[in-house]
Amino acid sequence: EKVSIPADEMFDEPNTHLLKLDEFDEPLECFANGDSAAYAELFGVSRTVRSMGRYICRWPGTGAFWRVAAKCGFLASENIRVGDVDVAPDRFCAALLGGQEQFAYRDGERDVALIRSDVRGYKDGKPLRVVYQIVDKRDPATGFTAMQRTVGFTASIGAQMILDGRIAQKGVVNPVEVPFDAYIGELQTRGISFAKQVEPWDGDEAP
Repeated sequence: EKVSIPADEMFDEPNTHLLKLDEFDEPLECFANGDSAAYAELFGVSRTVRSMGRYICRWPGTGAFWRVAAKCGFLASENIRVGDVDVAPDRFCAALLGGQEQFAYRDGERDVALIRSDVRGYKDGKPLRVVYQIVDKRDPATGFTAMQRTVGFTASIGAQMILDGRIAQKGVVNPVEVPFDAYIGELQTRGISFAKQVEPWDGDEAP
């Protein structure tokens, strides 16, 4: 069964769960974000997977703030009339919050990016849980934020793999076609490392 969550209900409590990781002092709030059904098709598990989701993780309190903002229409994309001007609320909100110095990182401040895949199921008849995880932070030496590093470096690696022939496919290439070990190696040369955890699965399907 595919479950669709309306945009203004994304931050509601029934659509939120907490994730406690050793790398962070507080549990992270997680919200459904993106179409996991498309990835089930891509991975070839759409007929067998029982539970699947894609989430964003944020610091505690994020949901309470954006829940009110969403209900009040600040994230709507349809224009509203303000005087003699048509304005999209989401673009106004992005410009207002993104254009203030108080929301910019100072020299000593660092953002953090979390990329985590938590897969549970059966392999060779045995219950197994495999977790891949990257935790990256802003690099003070270059000034690159964690978001710039994990997104920009990834795009750059893909382009270089096309140029040097490690990716030979033509046209649009799915990310799952990228040579995984070589890709991870390229990330590590840029100071981004991943952790892999393999353990027996206790049958819990909760995210």
